[in-house]
Amino acid sequence: MSKRSLIERLLDKWPAKIICLIISIFLYIFHQTSVIDKRNIAVPLKIVENGLVMHVGKVPSSISVVVRGNNSDIKSVVPSDFEATVTLDDITEKGDYIVPVKISLSEKLMEFDPFEVKLKKQQVEISVDLKEIKYVELVPSVVGEVAHGYTISSIEMTPSFVEISGAKSLLDKVSYINTTKINVSNAKNTFSSECNFIQVSKNIKIEDADSAKATVIISALEYEKKFENNNVKIVNLDDEFEIVSNIPKVNIILKGPMPELETYEPDDGFVQIDCSSVKNEGIYSLPVRINYPKNFKLISKSFDKINLKVSKNEIEQKDNSDENQTNNEEQIFEPVNEDLKNENKDKEHKDLMLSKVEGAVKSMIQNESSNNLTVNDER
Repeated sequence: MSKRSLIERLLDKWPAKIICLIISIFLYIFHQTSVIDKRNIAVPLKIVENGLVMHVGKVPSSISVVVRGNNSDIKSVVPSDFEATVTLDDITEKGDYIVPVKISLSEKLMEFDPFEVKLKKQQVEISVDLKEIKYVELVPSVVGEVAHGYTISSIEMTPSFVEISGAKSLLDKVSYINTTKINVSNAKNTFSSECNFIQVSKNIKIEDADSAKATVIISALEYEKKFENNNVKIVNLDDEFEIVSNIPKVNIILKGPMPELETYEPDDGFVQIDCSSVKNEGIYSLPVRINYPKNFKLISKSFDKINLKVSKNEIEQKDNSDENQTNNEEQIFEPVNEDLKNENKDKEHKDLMLSKVEGAVKSMIQNESSNNLTVNDER
């Protein structure tokens, strides 16, 4: 076939042939459009910061990825098939940086054909600060109220301090780490409880973030209680004697653990006077003795000593009336107070000296009277 004849054949009915070509192109495009699909996927953004700095402030949590491929393939794509990362390891100083986003595909996506991946945003702006390590106190978080009459003396934490790491600008604002809640409702005794750490910020890492142990030390509250108008019980008084004076009532203030002292009621021997030293009639100044449990403390009493007038019983007095006629004056015995004894001795000495002076004066007056009588007789 000559060249001329080929050209004639191509030009033969050329309008119809051009129309067929255009229709074929449209059919191809329509086929390709029906087979290839497009989809947007939000992929989590991971920040790699194993160097000297770490990010601060807001950073996008995800990055948008556009994928194109066969309709059946696109439908099976999930965000976990991608890994979007930003690496800060090469940065050594604090500041603001524009860092590229790197995207990697799973092995499943590598087998798709055709398949196209495109990042909507290929760079992100990040502020970074130098890393630092700091030790801060671990502070327990307590909820509830202990039982009535008790209080929390202290809480011992193990460990008492924790190590945190993060950007220096963030760590400067952190002085302690709280624990999860420790319930002390109606507690009466010391107990221990496991607790965890509360994360201050996602940008601050708690090193060795295992659970902590809190030992809550519970103790009773100190409480004062007043006992008024208590009768005095006389003990160890010989049967031949009796108390003939009025005995005042005594007020007492005790201090002790609230749960026990609130319900404490004294018995008959709460306030006593020991009369074992009474051997004769007279007035005795005897100490007041308070009997109370060992876990209480005596704060005050209205009388330290009480004067008691002691006399013999009426039967004894009749039997010994002859002996008692020679001694009508009452004697005061204060065997428990040496100062009172010394005062009595001084008084006796003064009385003796006074009686001697009075006797000398009387003698002088009598002598003067005798002399006057003698002179008169001579005249």
